[in-house]
Amino acid sequence: MTGAATGLALRCRCGALTGRLDPARGSRLVCYCKDCRAYARHLGDDVANVVLDDHGGTALFQTTPDRITIDTGAEHLAALRLGPKGLLRWHTACCRTPVANTLFSPGLRFAGVPQSLIAEGKDRLGPVICLNAVDQADPPLGRKGYGVARAGAAVLLRHLRARLSGQGGGPFRDDGGRPVAEPRVLTLAERRAAEGAVP
Repeated sequence: MTGAATGLALRCRCGALTGRLDPARGSRLVCYCKDCRAYARHLGDDVANVVLDDHGGTALFQTTPDRITIDTGAEHLAALRLGPKGLLRWHTACCRTPVANTLFSPGLRFAGVPQSLIAEGKDRLGPVICLNAVDQADPPLGRKGYGVARAGAAVLLRHLRARLSGQGGGPFRDDGGRPVAEPRVLTLAERRAAEGAVP
């Protein structure tokens, strides 16, 4: 990974998983979608209180998986999906810290890293280019959001660069492109309970 040695330090809440993020290519955004809020709530109030801001938003850095390195604790990686077609939402089994969101298919090189995982250096991530609040009845700061199209275009551009340079699935996929941990799909009852916990 380019710049890995000088990347930003990643650390789960208990310190069992550590790694680095190369911030050279990526976009900073805040997502207030129902799924991100339900995911944090499903992991527990103690997690949600760290990950979600006062309005229920998750600060993310969108990049490609090859920009993420796990140095210690890769065996603690676990994944869940809110539904059969949902994102792979990676977290640690040790302390339920969100690590990254990736797509189920390895075809599109995409990873959204919660900024709460970044131990230091968040100022190197650049400005927030997107506020995704389109599905909130009462959006934060009275706004429905901005920059969604710009963020989407940036995702596609990074994907093309990574694919052309032969970059793979980072620490989340094996050499055959399979997830390194079998994702667990929430039951309908679990999904409803998580959504019911969303304010």
